[in-house]
Amino acid sequence: MDGNLLSADELLSIRPQIVAFHAATKGIPQRPGFLSSQDLIELDHGGDVDLRTMPAKVVARCRGLWSAVSEQTEAVIHGDINPGNLIRCSDGSIALIDWDECRRDLVLF
Repeated sequence: MDGNLLSADELLSIRPQIVAFHAATKGIPQRPGFLSSQDLIELDHGGDVDLRTMPAKVVARCRGLWSAVSEQTEAVIHGDINPGNLIRCSDGSIALIDWDECRRDLVLF
């Protein structure tokens, strides 16, 4: 893909596109084999997450925090938005690459 990586200073400029993407993906089901933070309140592993390997106090804290934000919207999230995964194409559009961390989750993540 032709283009240039975005700088860290440009990250906030793509917020409207990310918000629109989340709005457009609210109804998309979970990636097979993966779990959202809301699923992990009850379950202990799925996708690339295995809470069984973490100290019980840390798991309890995470679950408490996930429960506190459980009313937030779920949609497809990229999971690793950073300047190295954003390319400004020659036509001025922005391409988001490296989707291996994507899943349906709270739009907070």
